[in-house]
Amino acid sequence: MIKQILLTLFIFGTNLFYAQTFDDKNISQLEELKIKAATSEKYELAAKYKKAIELKTAIELAVKEEDYEKANQLKNELIGLNPKNTSDKENIKFIFDDTIGELDCKDNNWRTKNLSKTHARFYGDRANEVHIADHIIYYGVDITYSKLIDRKNLGNGKSILDDKADHFNDYFNKLITVKDLQRWMKKPGMLKGTDIFSNYKAMNMDNFVIDKNYCLSFSDIKTIIKGYSLKEKNGIGMVINIANFNENFSEGKLKAFISLYITFFDIDTREILYAVEATGLSNIPTAFWHKKFAIGANLAVRNLFIDQIYLQGITSTDQLPEKFRLDN
Repeated sequence: MIKQILLTLFIFGTNLFYAQTFDDKNISQLEELKIKAATSEKYELAAKYKKAIELKTAIELAVKEEDYEKANQLKNELIGLNPKNTSDKENIKFIFDDTIGELDCKDNNWRTKNLSKTHARFYGDRANEVHIADHIIYYGVDITYSKLIDRKNLGNGKSILDDKADHFNDYFNKLITVKDLQRWMKKPGMLKGTDIFSNYKAMNMDNFVIDKNYCLSFSDIKTIIKGYSLKEKNGIGMVINIANFNENFSEGKLKAFISLYITFFDIDTREILYAVEATGLSNIPTAFWHKKFAIGANLAVRNLFIDQIYLQGITSTDQLPEKFRLDN
């Protein structure tokens, strides 16, 4: 119970620190944030918190003296300390890029008769930064540039997304929560970031279902990350980019195969630090579309990436046991 309270206070404090707004905080909160900013060598930010404290104090004095005109002027000056909403990354509306993705690509994401049911390959050479980071912003799962490979449902893309997409997201978020990731990855400072799942509504839904293989390259993932509109300005971001949901194969009774990337990136520069392309095969037959693919994604993220890769300190394909490797 005490640990949970401390974690809540820690997350609350971290949220305040990243918010960098001044008019919505009391003097004691501003004092705390000033110290945190100075300790982190963010001196420009610390100076703004100091100025905000002075203005807050002056406002209280003006109100006490019933000089409301002066109080209003000081408040406007205080509001002026807040960051201007001019960041391209924060304010540009998400725009779908229909050049992303490769149709009828080489099918190298499934290896038959492999009982592990999961495979991976690596991109990026800055995995160390992810391992040592105290704070990571988790953006959840993104299906915006995914395709459903299902010859039986051609032409039904919009109805499937309208009926299944949110259920898939909700069920996946039950299987893997922020608290789960905090515990599994030993990062109690992990926070939930801007919602990006709703970006999928900008896609051409009529083209969601196809009857050929479909891939997202690492180059595509780089472009996708650059296209996000995020409120957060700095730190390390983590997102799960779904490449495809595949119904067009059969491995016994298991028919739900999923391909995805677990992607870590610098929020400020949008440079990808480290990404793992992973696959998962739902090992629990179910009639519910959203459940079987969420289970496959969970297998790829939890059982493969976290248990077999991240917690083992593996940062390259060469270190990964052969049975878990995707063909290069």
